Amino acid sequence: MKKILLYITIIAINLVVADRIFYYFFTNYVFAKTLSGDTGGAINYSLQKKENVDCIILGSSRAKYLIDPALLTAVCDGKGYNAGKSGFGGIVYNNMLLHLIVNKSTAPQMIILQVDPNYYFKWGVEDFTNELLPLYPFINNSKELRNFISTNSNYAEKFKLFFHLYRYNGKFAGVLFNYFKRKSFKPNNGFESLTGRIDTTTFNITEPPKKEFTYSTVKINLLADFVSTCNTLHIKLVVVFPPTYKNTYFVKQASDTITRLLNKDRAVTIFDFSDIQKNPALQSADLWKDDSHLNNTGAVIFSKLLNDSISLKLKP
Repeated sequence: MKKILLYITIIAINLVVADRIFYYFFTNYVFAKTLSGDTGGAINYSLQKKENVDCIILGSSRAKYLIDPALLTAVCDGKGYNAGKSGFGGIVYNNMLLHLIVNKSTAPQMIILQVDPNYYFKWGVEDFTNELLPLYPFINNSKELRNFISTNSNYAEKFKLFFHLYRYNGKFAGVLFNYFKRKSFKPNNGFESLTGRIDTTTFNITEPPKKEFTYSTVKINLLADFVSTCNTLHIKLVVVFPPTYKNTYFVKQASDTITRLLNKDRAVTIFDFSDIQKNPALQSADLWKDDSHLNNTGAVIFSKLLNDSISLKLKP
């Protein structure tokens, strides 16, 4: 029995040592040099190459595909960076990314945060793993990220994270792919445009929104922390509520609630485009890729509308 326990102990130690060694070399000699892709390269690019950008856009795909920094001439001369994340980009992800940004570099002068108020609803048991997965490779760079994972992850996830290579689980192929094409990588402002047009023949809103909602305490607290961090570091915070086609996901109660919470701090400036009925320039189906995303033509119009709004409200 003692021999068996000894063998198990030796195997366990070897596994941990191999895990740490491979993780060290992969992180420092492969991942750190990867500057593109959704497996962490794009985050590397924003932290390594955009550390001195004065204006950063944070949000989901509805920031990444809707807001072109080059058209925001009213702020930072159109030289901002769009760090929106397709597929994720909720307040959990963005609050942790904000801490990575300010811990790594000089704080930007302005942050534009894209917000979808209805995403602050609580639906059953909350699991933030998917929001955190893209940030796992950066756990060592942020105590806020480590603390949030420790507080909000189950024991199984914490056990997996004991092995450092798990931080790249599902990411190895993507990281390697973008590592090998790093020499052909071109500098960019993070914005990506979409082509195509929504198929209105199959589009319909099947169910009216509920009248009463429960809001996520965790998400509300993270939003408050986001605001507090910006205030502490004297970062001008602009919050944008983008529209959806035919108000697919528009819930007035949610917009009003999040607006009310943000308005508690006068340092936050809100631009609410969430009700498409108030924005006739964006109502045509020809401007939409799908019900959540404007296409390239629509993004130009939306970016210019946002720029004009910022110019009117924030310029002296």
